[in-house]
Amino acid sequence: KNENTNEDITKVVVKNKYYFDGELIENTILNFFNHAGIILLLDGLDELKSELKNTILSEIQNLSEKQSSNSKIIMSCRSGDYHKTIRGFSICEICPLRTEQIKSIAKYWLDDPESFFNELENKPYKDLTDRPLFLGHLLLLFNRNTELPRKPTDVYFRIIHQLMKDWDYDRDIVRKSKYAEFDTYKKIDFLEELSYILTYKIKTKVFNFNVLSEAYKQIHKKYNLPLNEVDIVVREIESHNGIIVKSYGDNYEFCHLSLQEFLCG
Repeated sequence: KNENTNEDITKVVVKNKYYFDGELIENTILNFFNHAGIILLLDGLDELKSELKNTILSEIQNLSEKQSSNSKIIMSCRSGDYHKTIRGFSICEICPLRTEQIKSIAKYWLDDPESFFNELENKPYKDLTDRPLFLGHLLLLFNRNTELPRKPTDVYFRIIHQLMKDWDYDRDIVRKSKYAEFDTYKKIDFLEELSYILTYKIKTKVFNFNVLSEAYKQIHKKYNLPLNEVDIVVREIESHNGIIVKSYGDNYEFCHLSLQEFLCG
């Protein structure tokens, strides 16, 4: 209200409209998209700031609904961070890399890929190479040192920290926890205890929500986590670092068995 006249003042928010050659920019982009038969690759939906995510999803939805069959949108996201279904999109999971794919990637990264595979042959962590992120980590280690670590624990330790912190830190991505004291190092401690219960006590590699809840009840007090929020805690861990992932139905598992065993140890 205007204090002098006591009249209501209506605020008008004007959204800027942009044009290209007399056409709304949205229509120009869409026309180009359909005419050129574009394949649009959008990587890392889970890395968007929360305040931007809904707006960008709405724009992607709008573009998807108006595109012709000539074009396609492919978008990547951590499974734990994909909560809102986008109409017209099919959901796919990335398969483990095949041997020929691993060799093909190594050729792009290394001058001497044969030496890498000779080094890798007798290493107990050889099975990690079927995941692109883990393969990339091993290739970087080999590039830097011209050899691979002898102790598998050294590799697992580095990969855990890469997933939990370094991967986001290097790209200035901040994922805020809902729980004030549940930082990266507390999450590692939490995952160690959780994997111990699941691996050694319950003796399982794949676990449903009920099993996960039972394990959570045994340790939640130690980390000041609410008893009735196991689903929120697990979803946060899944979306923030991808170490625990939803596999199928109501089942969960660690992203790689070797990491579950390492954390348990």
